Amino acid sequence: MKAILHAYLIPDYKGYLFGKRGQHLRLPPEERAMLRRLIAELERVTKQLSEIDKVVAQQALDDPRALKLMTIPA
Repeated sequence: MKAILHAYLIPDYKGYLFGKRGQHLRLPPEERAMLRRLIAELERVTKQLSEIDKVVAQQALDDPRALKLMTIPA
């Protein structure tokens, strides 16, 4: 994503690319479509990682050894 913005001399964008302010970025339609696909892929992977985190957390709660480790202050 950064490569596409860099190619069009757009500095690192701190906001949401497809929010109201992000819509004002001047990109060709094919580049904007590529960014949408990349963001969709990022959202898909983030959702998968969230689901994996839930499974791992549940496994930790079911394991007495992990519960004991959780009582150690950080």
